[in-house]
Amino acid sequence: MSLRESDVKKIIEQTLRRAYEEESGIKELKLNEIHVTEAVNCLRKSWYFRKERVEVPIEKVVVLSIGTQMHKLIQKYIDGRKVETEKEVKYRFRDIYVVGRIDLIVDNTIIELKTVSAKVKDVYPHHYAQLNAYLNMLNELYPNQYNDYAFIVYINKRDGKINVFTVWRDIQGWLWTLARAWKLYEHLVRNVPPEPEPSFLCRYCEYQFMCRINGDTYEH
Repeated sequence: MSLRESDVKKIIEQTLRRAYEEESGIKELKLNEIHVTEAVNCLRKSWYFRKERVEVPIEKVVVLSIGTQMHKLIQKYIDGRKVETEKEVKYRFRDIYVVGRIDLIVDNTIIELKTVSAKVKDVYPHHYAQLNAYLNMLNELYPNQYNDYAFIVYINKRDGKINVFTVWRDIQGWLWTLARAWKLYEHLVRNVPPEPEPSFLCRYCEYQFMCRINGDTYEH
């Protein structure tokens, strides 16, 4: 049977979606485990992801898959250094565990890789909180084994430019993240979504329609 253009498009989309779901580790999450990315991003979105899972638009799957493959490329070909990749860390806080998966550790220093489409002049706040959480988790779990600073690398998909910023470990920021992780856990237990946290990221959120249904409007 001959392939048509529509057949090829469907094959590519299905393959990319399957790869995205497997590579991103999408699975049933334990109630008492809160991932760092859930805590530092919009808590309302994180709640919806747990309670009202919707299919990610194929356009977003494509963009995220490009970023994932960029990570794998760098992790595979980095040479001449002590390297750890996709290191999982789990930190006990009250009745929950805060869980993180670190992209890359080179010579005992965290390196977080982010692909972007816009020029980045400084570290995005949620990325700062993510790296700071990783730094504090490593410091607690493996004292004196890892550096107190990390690097975040922004790779621009449009112009190919690479920007690197340094993030230093901060205790107060870590306490803020722990408080958010606990807050998300409480809302999950109560089955009530957290209050809205409007930002420019809302325009890319697959749950914005649900937020509008609940009486919240995002125009940013």
